[in-house]
Amino acid sequence: MNKVSPIIAFVHVPKTAGSTVNHYLARSRAPGQAHVESLFSQSHKIREKIAGYDWVSGHVPFPKMRATLTRVTFRHIHFFTAIRAPDAQVMSHFNWLIEIRKRGRSFYNAHPPQIKEISERIRAADTSDPRQIIDLLHGSRQLFLNFQSQMVLGKRHPTTSLDELEQRLRVYELIATEATLPTLIERVSGQAYQPKKRKNVSPYHFPKDVFQDQRLLEFLHEENACDFALYDFVQSRSAEQNIR
Repeated sequence: MNKVSPIIAFVHVPKTAGSTVNHYLARSRAPGQAHVESLFSQSHKIREKIAGYDWVSGHVPFPKMRATLTRVTFRHIHFFTAIRAPDAQVMSHFNWLIEIRKRGRSFYNAHPPQIKEISERIRAADTSDPRQIIDLLHGSRQLFLNFQSQMVLGKRHPTTSLDELEQRLRVYELIATEATLPTLIERVSGQAYQPKKRKNVSPYHFPKDVFQDQRLLEFLHEENACDFALYDFVQSRSAEQNIR
C-alpha cells in the first residue's frame, strides 16, 4: 500500500556529518534509502520505491531533490540538511579525496572518473604547500568552492539579499550546523544523538595547519563567499530563535 504520510528528504552535503544522520535514519527502522543518487536516475523504479519510503537521503542538490520527488509523489515533503563552517568543510572534503584511495582499490574504483582524476591530482601534489592547495581548489572549484550553497540552494550569487535568502531557505524544516546536529537527528529519526556514534570519520593525510595559512584563508573567504554567507545567516537565524 502506498504511504500518504510526509516523507523526509535529507540533502546530504558531503563532510557535514551526513553519514551520521544516515546512520540514525537507518536505525529508526522506518523504510527509506540513503545515497539515492543512482535511484534518482532510474525513472522506471523511483516512483514505486518512493511510494513505500518514509525517508530518502543523498548527495543530490536541493533543486533536483525537490523536482524529482514532486514528480513521483503527491505526499508532503519535509526537507532537512546540514552545513558546516566553510573552511572546515572544504578542508575535510579536500582530505576525503585522498581518503577514498586509502580505503582500498575497490572502494576507490566505485567513484566516478572525474572524482578519481581530482584525487590523483591532489595525491600527486605537495599538500603542505598552501599555494598548491589553492591551485587545486581553484582547478576543481565546482567540487570545493561554494559547494554547500549549490547543494542547499542551487547556484546563488554572493550578493543575494538576506530577505531573498530567508525566503529561499523557508522550504527547509531545519538546516543544522555543528551545534544543532543533535536537534536534526532527533527530528528526523526520533532518537537522541550520541557523540560517540559519529560515522565515516577519517584521519587527515596532510598537516591541518596549512589551512591556517593567511594566503589560503584569504582565497577561501573571497572564492567561497556564498558558503560563508549561507553559514553566517543560518547561525544568526538559529541564535535569534534561541533568544525567542
